Amino acid sequence: MQTALAAALLAGNALAFIGVFVLLRGVAFSGLAVSQLAALGAVLGAVLGLHFGGFAVALFCVALGLWIFEKLGRRLGGPPDAWVACVYLLAASAAVLLLSKAPH
Repeated sequence: MQTALAAALLAGNALAFIGVFVLLRGVAFSGLAVSQLAALGAVLGAVLGLHFGGFAVALFCVALGLWIFEKLGRRLGGPPDAWVACVYLLAASAAVLLLSKAPH
């Protein structure tokens, strides 16, 4: 019970922090990309055998993906929704590929 409460508090604070930047950028589907990045991190943590460190890997993947998204968006231009769609598709396909190669 205490672990679930701590996870909910951490997730709520992290998502509130990310939500401010989502609203400032005005990107409609960025929540989908963030959730796929978190899923990719969770899958990566499970494949690496990090049962209790999977949350940290998921947060790292979200932060890294959003940082790459921001850098590429500024450097290459284009509509932000197109970059969100690319991040969403890349994260989803990478998660599926990692799960297909998982030994357990």
